[in-house]
Amino acid sequence: MTWAQKFFQLIISSLLFALVLFPAPNRVILSFDMFPKSFLAVHSSTVSIMQVNGTSLVWLANATEKIFRDATGTVSLSTIPRESKSISLAIAKNGIDFFQVVITAGTFDLSDITITVGDLQGPGNAKIAASYVSVFLEYYVRTRSDTYYESILHYTLGEYPDALIPLRAPFSVKAGQNQPLWVEVKVPENATAGDYTGLIQFSGGISAVLSFSVKVLDIVVPSHSGLHNPGFADFWELKEVASGTNVKDLVKKYSKFFTDHDIDLGVSFDALDALPTFEDGSWNFESWLNDMSLIIDGGSLLSEFDPPTLRVPVNFNVLGVDVDQAVEQENQERYITFLKEFKEFIDSQTKYDLSEVKWYVWIDELDEPTEPLQVWLIARYAELTALVNAEIGFNYHYRVDGSIDWNNEAVKKDIGTDTSGWEDLSDRFTIWLAPQEDFEFDLSYIQKRIAEGKIVMIYQQSWTALEKGDEDIPSNAENRDYEFPSLPGIMNPALFHRILPWFAWKYKAAGIGFWAVMAWYDTVNGGFIDPFVDDPALWISFAGLTEHAQNGDGWLVYPGNKVSEHTGQPDVDGPVSSIRLELFRKGLEDYKYIRMLELSFDSFPPDAKSRAVQYLNQINTMLGTITSFDRNVEKYDEMIWNIKMLLNENAESVNSSIPSVNWEFSWNPPPVTNEPPSEEGFPIIVITVIGGMIFIGVIAAIIIVRRRKSQN
Repeated sequence: MTWAQKFFQLIISSLLFALVLFPAPNRVILSFDMFPKSFLAVHSSTVSIMQVNGTSLVWLANATEKIFRDATGTVSLSTIPRESKSISLAIAKNGIDFFQVVITAGTFDLSDITITVGDLQGPGNAKIAASYVSVFLEYYVRTRSDTYYESILHYTLGEYPDALIPLRAPFSVKAGQNQPLWVEVKVPENATAGDYTGLIQFSGGISAVLSFSVKVLDIVVPSHSGLHNPGFADFWELKEVASGTNVKDLVKKYSKFFTDHDIDLGVSFDALDALPTFEDGSWNFESWLNDMSLIIDGGSLLSEFDPPTLRVPVNFNVLGVDVDQAVEQENQERYITFLKEFKEFIDSQTKYDLSEVKWYVWIDELDEPTEPLQVWLIARYAELTALVNAEIGFNYHYRVDGSIDWNNEAVKKDIGTDTSGWEDLSDRFTIWLAPQEDFEFDLSYIQKRIAEGKIVMIYQQSWTALEKGDEDIPSNAENRDYEFPSLPGIMNPALFHRILPWFAWKYKAAGIGFWAVMAWYDTVNGGFIDPFVDDPALWISFAGLTEHAQNGDGWLVYPGNKVSEHTGQPDVDGPVSSIRLELFRKGLEDYKYIRMLELSFDSFPPDAKSRAVQYLNQINTMLGTITSFDRNVEKYDEMIWNIKMLLNENAESVNSSIPSVNWEFSWNPPPVTNEPPSEEGFPIIVITVIGGMIFIGVIAAIIIVRRRKSQN
């Protein structure tokens, strides 16, 4: 913006000050209707096994269902089958799977229940040690607040099973209630293939012995899926729950936990307690580095990621400029100077070895653009980063919580203006977390970007439901309700947490992105919240409104240091997982088997190849679209079982190496060839015309004054 434009805009702003009292004609005021919750959604399918002990029952259930605490939920004592069955799992070497054991107390309370798991007995003298079987107590979280984001299904507020507490002490079950246990079975990579049998023995308040079988397949699954699943973890919150523990050691434990769950935290370390400051003509990076020491101390955390990725600590606030000032040449040069000085600091400091880090730029003020100027700045600052990329090795990381297809009707409706003439950003970013609705309302655009080799991930929103007439539904969309699968939502069906990796396979997405996996704080009022007891519906503030986001949004783990305070089990030195996260992990295991089949079937004999193609086609049919997929859990279990058996039958031809997303891509965004658009609210052409009129008026006044003086 030139000095003349600024001058005239100042004059016009003064003359038209009263206009700010009136809303802009394209402004959308959102209202959130809180619908009454009329019934408890049924998440369960069928009970798999039971044994009777007096009036109490012990039975097994599928992992992909949620067992409620009492008979008002999905389980009724009168409907449990009166027969004993066994549950069977098929797991590849280095693989993992889950099931649930449920204790239903009858007339009386059951107390001091203990569980013993024995070694799994296999073919010949083969064994899998009992240490590979872990049992967790399912802790019920009470949801207390209705949220707009779960409005379609009208889920009932109340207790939902979620936290998975490692079972290390006796426990009790109240009369007439269910207490599910989560059982995790791992198979070591060196296990002998064949059929194994395991026993779970109950003593104390109830006496029962349950058997389960595991078929160890003669194939190996990789430790990681090959997907890139970034998620932000607010490790600074660990200071609130450290209780004398070395916080840095706790950070390492949490980091390893998420790495083991195939979630990459490296690219998301950006919510810092300290940012660089400008002092004596240069930036001071020492405070930033001291703050980051919580994460990078000793390099142990960065070694978890390949390659380690961190965010360059820069935004317009750090640069000391406003968004409208960012168009000025001197501030663009200031940005380049910052990047170079930061690079010099990284190269010169010896406290930590950051030589292998991949650096990405993400400018906060350009997230979720709402006007052409912000969009132009995204393109321009991507170009500026590219100009020095060869010298400093920084890429421009751009994440937008909304499609960048400005021609899409959903985008126009969401932003409330005509976006079709905005700067094209298709080639301006290196990483794109595409919200779920993009895969519903703008799939052709997404598929085109993926075909071009873009890194596109499915971004988990804080909501899962859109109703007819909702602002985010484009006018040309089918007139129906939309419900998206969700990992964060505690109240959602269990399948919603498991199925996202299946969609990553269907759409050839690079992974699943989470805005947060460990955010234990009140985003509106501030301060630490205890997810075991505090309202799990996160408060958010936007557009001047304060609303509840989805129950469970923002966190997938619980603080282990709070376990004894709430559950009667000993504290955990590290994070406590959730059913949501473990079902996502199960979905990642599903993804591995599907990818192995896809990568291997060309080398299968004709009949096996034909079956493989049939299975892959059936999966595509089952998935449908991201809001209209088959909800029958048994179909997914049957499909994965069939795929496992087919892989096992052709073990010698199976390719167990799943390629990871290629991050060594070429990034060369095209230059910006146009001028920055004016700020919205008062078109520059109007400013220019009126300013010109004022200028002419001033000149005319000067001439008149001079003539009068000369006449006098």
